[in-house]
Amino acid sequence: MKCVSWSWKWQGQRSWLLCLALLTVLGVSGCPHPVGSISGKVTFKGQPLKGGHVTFVHSKGATVSEIKEDGSYSVAGVPSGTAKIAVETESLNPAKMARIPRNTPPKGANSPNATANAPPDPKEMAKHFVAIPERYSDADKSGLTYEVKGGSQDYTIPLQ
Repeated sequence: MKCVSWSWKWQGQRSWLLCLALLTVLGVSGCPHPVGSISGKVTFKGQPLKGGHVTFVHSKGATVSEIKEDGSYSVAGVPSGTAKIAVETESLNPAKMARIPRNTPPKGANSPNATANAPPDPKEMAKHFVAIPERYSDADKSGLTYEVKGGSQDYTIPLQ
């Protein structure tokens, strides 16, 4: 009888030790961090930017979104925690676009894909380009940060 009771005690202790070891391993390895989806507008001196890109730099890398004509952006899958933010508009600078040779279809060619690979028209780009201070294009120098939480959130990025 004592052997049975000793065996039962030992198995109970062993189960308890196994649970404790498992909890310790989970605690050390960490549970997955929640991710956030962030949307909002990017403004410069109170006016929405009409294009460019916004980048959230976080512990797992970076998440980039295009800024739409109304100044809105949307990023998904950003890990929770502090993210540095960069905003660039130079990709729309018509002066830079004018230096890129345009792909035009050969004379007489009528292909719908011929113009799909062509760089955007510099005149069209000029409608969307707004020059902003260069520091905003570098997440380490922009001074912009955001505390990302799990779930959907709204954040306006104000540039001065």
